[in-house]
Amino acid sequence: NRGFFSGHGDFSAKMRASHIALTNGKSYGNNILQLSNHFFPENLTRYLIWYVPESQKDFVQSKIGSLRRGEYNFIAKEDFLEGIDYLKTFNSDYDMDKVREIYNLGENFLKGKGEEYNNLKSLYTSRYLINACRLTDALVKFRSWIEGDKEFKAKNQDYELVKKLWLEML
Repeated sequence: NRGFFSGHGDFSAKMRASHIALTNGKSYGNNILQLSNHFFPENLTRYLIWYVPESQKDFVQSKIGSLRRGEYNFIAKEDFLEGIDYLKTFNSDYDMDKVREIYNLGENFLKGKGEEYNNLKSLYTSRYLINACRLTDALVKFRSWIEGDKEFKAKNQDYELVKKLWLEML
């Protein structure tokens, strides 16, 4: 067992055999990059979130080009996961000032609460802007993917949805 600690709590975990195999540098090399050369690319994408092989990108692009909207109401789990992995390889295009406005709504909301919310206010101030950016990025990518919009650029409807979800989460 191994302990993981932060300022907000802790937990202990036990590595599984698959994780031990991926992190045991003595098996096939001196570091994770040398070790990664001995695994199938499809397996690596599940362990190394920054690794997406060209074959996987090409596969997703071929699927996007061959599907016509409205012809189906089901997507295979594997195809969906391939698409999600592909969406992680780039950032969508959104206006940071608009995201900051949404973030500020939450900050103002918390300022109106009493002193019992001070811990939450400090947590919000230190960490939640990046979460607002991630939420925006994910929603823009998903909407663009579903609509077949290859620009992956935020629209006003995206900001409205982010604002709605953000305030509901608060």
